Amino acid sequence: MRLQSKVLLLITPAIVLPLLVIGWFAYIKLTQTHNEEIFRQVDTAFDQIALHLNAHIEKTKANAVLLANSNLVHTYLLRKDKADRYELIRPALLKLFISYQRAYPEYSEIRLLLPDGHEDVRLTRGDIPNGSKEEGNFSYFQKMVATSPAVYTRFFYHPGNHTFSLLVAKSVAFQDSAGDAVTARPSLKGYLALTSSLDFLREQIDRARIGKIGYLMTTDAKGNLIHPHDSSENRCRIEASLRARLGERIKSLETLPTRMCGVPVYVRVRPLAEGLWLWAVVPEQEIKEAS
Repeated sequence: MRLQSKVLLLITPAIVLPLLVIGWFAYIKLTQTHNEEIFRQVDTAFDQIALHLNAHIEKTKANAVLLANSNLVHTYLLRKDKADRYELIRPALLKLFISYQRAYPEYSEIRLLLPDGHEDVRLTRGDIPNGSKEEGNFSYFQKMVATSPAVYTRFFYHPGNHTFSLLVAKSVAFQDSAGDAVTARPSLKGYLALTSSLDFLREQIDRARIGKIGYLMTTDAKGNLIHPHDSSENRCRIEASLRARLGERIKSLETLPTRMCGVPVYVRVRPLAEGLWLWAVVPEQEIKEAS
């Protein structure tokens, strides 16, 4: 073998091997950067949605307090004569409720309930069936009573239209007469309840972009999908075992590799409120394609 060939045999590995090593590390770094960017998008989407939801809850709570403290609501509840209450004051009260619905079209239902749970005034947006005007025995009403005088909030499936909604309620309490303001104690007159749709939340989830094929979705506390991704393969119930495993990682914001509906995915979850979970799902295919 000529000397030139021997030199090439010695030099070629010394040149090629470092290049292969550099290429391998570059590949690892690019893959890592891509994955980090995907989950930065997840964290950003989580933060934005949580911020908007909290702002919506606080705004609805403030409106419930304003309505509960309005002179018209007090006048209505003070009137003992039912005929006067329904014929003279109720039309004006409904106009007040309508003005709030015009300003806040997400309020699908505005109600005024008496202390025993009787639904005395109800205004809805659209045709929402009313299963019962007597709410006193329902668990939510009993919790609302226990929460008073604080503002009560809960997420629930509305029994009339079966949509997942937000309920915000404020007790209405004031003195019966202009007596001694120091010694007289306010007495409970009823509850002002606002039911808000969560369409704005669904719109934000639909607009969110997680990589190329990742997506967000929401579930209730039992793992039932509230707003699933468009793909029908993801319309399955989140198993309790998966929720339990994720529950251990919520505080650390860890990502869990698992399978959903038979598809290998990476999942991260954040509880938005009691009974409402926000999920980010990144199919393993997204990670492999980046590689």
